[in-house]
Amino acid sequence: MADLNRAIHYARHTREPAADPHPPASGAAAPADAAMADSGDRLALLGQIYTQRAVLHKQNGAEGAADLDFAQGARFGNAVAKRAVKENPYGKLCNATMAHAMARLYQPQANEAGPQPAAGPPR
Repeated sequence: MADLNRAIHYARHTREPAADPHPPASGAAAPADAAMADSGDRLALLGQIYTQRAVLHKQNGAEGAADLDFAQGARFGNAVAKRAVKENPYGKLCNATMAHAMARLYQPQANEAGPQPAAGPPR
């Protein structure tokens, strides 16, 4: 996680390239074109990094942090992050409910006798 945080910092805060002391007389747009291409690559990289960090947050159970990073990844154009942001809220609720139920089902029982049968209707 620390590596991803560092990558985000470096991708966002890189130094400007050193100015050429002898700029070309013709083709003055070339440095601007190169800067724009570099900027596009950097944005794609940021989108990928945020999306990867969101997946790690999600695996660790930090849903709020995952949602924020998916939103950032989508903002920088990552297709996976865009899809995660557009996820149906009812689907999210269903997934959360199922994850909770599965966790309860597979947690070791405090009682060694195993799960207790459900109580029947009152007589």
